[in-house]
Amino acid sequence: MIVEPLKARIRITSVKRISNSNYVFNAMIVKRHSEYLSYTGLSYVTVDCDAAMCNSEPVRGQIWEVYGGTEIIKAEGRRANIVFKNPKTLTMVMAEGGEEFINFIANDPEFRGIGISTARRLFNNHGTELLTTLEQGNLQKLLSLSKIGAVKIKTSVYQSLYDGYKKYENLKYATWFAQKRIPPNIQQRLFKHFTNQAIEQIKSNPYTLHTFGMSFEKVDKIAVSSFGLDLNSDLRLRAIVNETVRIHCSEGGHTAMPLDLLVSKVETLIYRLEGLSIDSSLSVNAERIRNVAIESIVKSKKAFDIHYEEATDTIHLTPLFIMESVVAKRLTSLSQENVDFHDSYQHYISDAAKSNDFPLSSKQFEAVFTAVSRKLSVLTGGAGTGKTTVLKTITKTFYAMQYCIYPIALSGRAAKRLRDSVQLETWTIARFLREKANEITDNSIIIIDEASMIDIYTMYRLVISTPPQVRFLIVGDDAQLPPIGSGLILSELIKLDFVSHTVLDIVQRQDESTGIPYYTKQIREYQIPESLNFKNIRHHNALPKSSSIKSVCVDLMKEFRGEAQVLCPTNAIANAINVECQTLFNSSSETVFDQFDRDTGFRVNDPVIFTKNDYRIDVQNGTLAKIISLSDTDDAVIDVELDDGRILSLRELDNLKLAYAITLHKSQGSQFERVIVAVTNHMMIDNSWIYTAITRATHFAHMVGTAHHIHAAVMKPSSALRRMVHLSNLMKIRAHGFSPNCETICAENAQYNHGLMGKEVTRS
Repeated sequence: MIVEPLKARIRITSVKRISNSNYVFNAMIVKRHSEYLSYTGLSYVTVDCDAAMCNSEPVRGQIWEVYGGTEIIKAEGRRANIVFKNPKTLTMVMAEGGEEFINFIANDPEFRGIGISTARRLFNNHGTELLTTLEQGNLQKLLSLSKIGAVKIKTSVYQSLYDGYKKYENLKYATWFAQKRIPPNIQQRLFKHFTNQAIEQIKSNPYTLHTFGMSFEKVDKIAVSSFGLDLNSDLRLRAIVNETVRIHCSEGGHTAMPLDLLVSKVETLIYRLEGLSIDSSLSVNAERIRNVAIESIVKSKKAFDIHYEEATDTIHLTPLFIMESVVAKRLTSLSQENVDFHDSYQHYISDAAKSNDFPLSSKQFEAVFTAVSRKLSVLTGGAGTGKTTVLKTITKTFYAMQYCIYPIALSGRAAKRLRDSVQLETWTIARFLREKANEITDNSIIIIDEASMIDIYTMYRLVISTPPQVRFLIVGDDAQLPPIGSGLILSELIKLDFVSHTVLDIVQRQDESTGIPYYTKQIREYQIPESLNFKNIRHHNALPKSSSIKSVCVDLMKEFRGEAQVLCPTNAIANAINVECQTLFNSSSETVFDQFDRDTGFRVNDPVIFTKNDYRIDVQNGTLAKIISLSDTDDAVIDVELDDGRILSLRELDNLKLAYAITLHKSQGSQFERVIVAVTNHMMIDNSWIYTAITRATHFAHMVGTAHHIHAAVMKPSSALRRMVHLSNLMKIRAHGFSPNCETICAENAQYNHGLMGKEVTRS
């Protein structure tokens, strides 16, 4: 039953739910402003509200003023249980009297070390003078109070009181934010950054809220409805342009956006924000202002967030443009520097080559010679083409030349494989930047393995952290998946005729037994294998539905007793397979509980994967591990063995997932004896996806799905070919001293991509 709006002053007794969008809490009424509340003698209420209407995050002990319609859940005579559901007003206020103050201070965790008895002594000593001093924010006056009063209280208590109150010093401003429907978590970030200038900052540009975590759609709604911003204002259009470029770069891995595409995407976003269908007509005035805004923002370079590159008629996020420019400057400079090739170098190469189990081919010799004679060189090749043998020879040669050698890779597993190959200490890129970059001298070479995984941000950090004369050897397989982050490095470098590049394209006889190198070479060249079953590669037919593919993958895991790695296109399929595999293979092992005795869903002996970087313990997103035991210390929950052999004790498990099945992106840089590949019709599955998946196997690969979906994946152009990036353009400009126009660059890229695929492929 709904009753008339009620008003009350309440004290929170418990918080049931806090999320970014919704708060639910129980409270005791401390002052009744409505006759109904007085008549019923009601003491407790529940508040269920939109987080954006609050001026603070609810905490037990806080005092709030509430007014709005209520729903009676249960009524018996003069007793009732009522809920304020999204009341008209809801405001956290500071404590006024003794009991309010005592409960507030004793229950809020911000006031460390102050319990109910200490809070009571504080108020008994100083009364309302204490409240006044706290509201004034006068620390010296507050500390002076510690010297007076009937009961002696430590100075540290007054310091804690002051520190706790600082959380609420912006409460008077927070009410304004709540009226604008800006949630408390966003308010706190704004106050931390802008202090008491937060309101003026938001008034001058409401779209600043997007920078601090609100979705662009919500910010635009607030800007138009709460701040009265005109739909055609330059401020709004500038924000929409920036958001369009940001989405383009973050979702597609691009670093560049053609101006024509920007105009089209801006228009699409405006239609969506304004709730119009794409074929709705806009007024001439609106379209004119949109075009004028884009013209002024982009071509007059008034927006610092985006950069217009006139030579290519492209738009760039300024940070990405700066990174590509810095990387282009260093790599172009290195590519054009010749090295004095001493007679002794040839002797070192010959000695290093003799130590191999098999003689080097002419191409392999060329790769070694290029690495020694150039400051920047690139080595690419598919599975089984002998990159490992070449790397061994190169590192032995540079060792004889008394160079400092730094072999690095993005993932821990890739760094371990590199160490096994070259028999030298290797580093993950994160660890290298943290521990070694500042030690490097000019007489050094950095060898980056699995370079197809390297994005522009990672390469930028390597460049700015190392001396300008340090050599780089970039090694990888350009047919593999592009990096998760924005930009391309390997694929861009091999386009350039002035960058020394050796391609290993002959499968070595000693690597042909599995069939994987030959099979994947066909895929790399966009050729459908004559048979999907070839040597150690098997096709297992499954209905197109994800549930059917999942069932076949689980059956194969049963057959191989869990000794395989399932690779999936999406987390949804991986999660479903993980649940079934844990039940099949590890249901009897000890359950892992967290520090609060909650079931984590893990068991001892489960394979797990890290889902976020944690540089404190040198693990990256995608690091694999196995839970080997429950920890016997108070500081940890479990012990895990990482894929590089290290053993770690972990307390926080939020960034772990089961890893019987993982997404293919998480497996980049890793290899497994046997892989099971779930092939669906998901949009991300293309040539580079299927190629990368099969090359994760060292001995056996099993493809699960329809033949049609596998054939379609082989013929679909790699997502790397669809990325719009600018690095090679910037390097051409630096190397040749001219600015190619957009049409020339597009023609060159199209010609290169056509040659790379070896045949005409219809782009999707």
